[in-house]
Amino acid sequence: MLGSDLGKTVYSELSFGTRPFFNGKPWFLPLAVWYYGMLDKWNQH
Repeated sequence: MLGSDLGKTVYSELSFGTRPFFNGKPWFLPLAVWYYGMLDKWNQH
């Protein structure tokens, strides 16, 4: 499927913009997981 002309769609040629302070390594994911974990813990009561 990848590399085949049959797998191409109208979205294949779109380029996705980057985000500020993001250079390829998801350094923020552990913080986001911790934050949402705390929200879940606090909202269980």
